[in-house]
Amino acid sequence: MRSATFYNGFDYLPGQTIGRPQDFVPANIRWDDVPDFPSMRYGNVDADKFMITRGDGQHVGTPDQLLNRLETSFYFIAKNWTDADRALTDLARNNPETDTVNKDLGVTCEINGRCEKFFTGPNSGRTGPIAISLPPGYALEENRVRDVRYPVIYVLHGYGMDPRDLEGVAIITNNFMNSPELSYARRLPKFIIVYVDGRCRLDKSGKPECVRGTFWQDSPWGGPQMDTWFSEVMDYVDKNYRTMGPTEIDVTD
Repeated sequence: MRSATFYNGFDYLPGQTIGRPQDFVPANIRWDDVPDFPSMRYGNVDADKFMITRGDGQHVGTPDQLLNRLETSFYFIAKNWTDADRALTDLARNNPETDTVNKDLGVTCEINGRCEKFFTGPNSGRTGPIAISLPPGYALEENRVRDVRYPVIYVLHGYGMDPRDLEGVAIITNNFMNSPELSYARRLPKFIIVYVDGRCRLDKSGKPECVRGTFWQDSPWGGPQMDTWFSEVMDYVDKNYRTMGPTEIDVTD
């Protein structure tokens, strides 16, 4: 059996100050005290009209609730990457890389920290945009020479959205990845974020794949082959970026 706990707000997570959601800091979460299956309910049960207008209790939530949700999710995922790079690093512009394994897009976008392209799957034939955000120091020459590798998080956007709508998230995560104010243990490990496309696109014959969006599955009726295309995207990323290989972690039964 594994433990589960229901939290009635981000400020109830271990390491936070209950009753002070405005002071939430994801780096302060004591993950050793968080159960295997945490469940979070955000939003004020007594939200007034103004709070509801700002998004409280709605699908996405308020800007603060959305930010807290994203930050907590990234820390929750990253806590298992014990061998990921958490060291402070210089920015790539201070000593940019002179070469890259990314023969497709080259060094320019890597130095800028963001690469975009319309990717066509070799087997699915599907074409869609992908946006790739690289962590601080990825394109630093010394990190390239040392072949520093990074885990990858694939972010799937909401129904009707576009992967490029989410790229602003990197501004937030990069601050936690390279903050001199955080200790090595509390710093968010550096990882690559890939924003994957899930919108309906035109197929090879020029016809729409579907009505509006998918749930990342292969259609059995000749529609979008999203699962196959997603696997092809992962192969492309592993080939063109310095991704970390599989990692063994301890799992408590």
